[in-house]
Amino acid sequence: MECRFRKYDTIEDSILDHGKLLNFSRYKSVITSKDYKEASQNVYNSGYGTDYECRENLIAIIERNKLYVYDCAPRSEIAKNTE
Repeated sequence: MECRFRKYDTIEDSILDHGKLLNFSRYKSVITSKDYKEASQNVYNSGYGTDYECRENLIAIIERNKLYVYDCAPRSEIAKNTE
């Protein structure tokens, strides 16, 4: 399997493009996931994650860095506000 990666001149360009990418209907299951564990699985299911251990790796990073503290609103509420 060949994976294509994008290169950006600035981190701002990368972040803006990533935001556009997540607006594709293909990734709606990630945005509407009920928690970070489900979202991690949906990242892989949608084809974004290329590593077979993508789900486990994402969850480990989130838990190691306590990133779940940023999950202040249920995903369903966020999705409703962006439709």
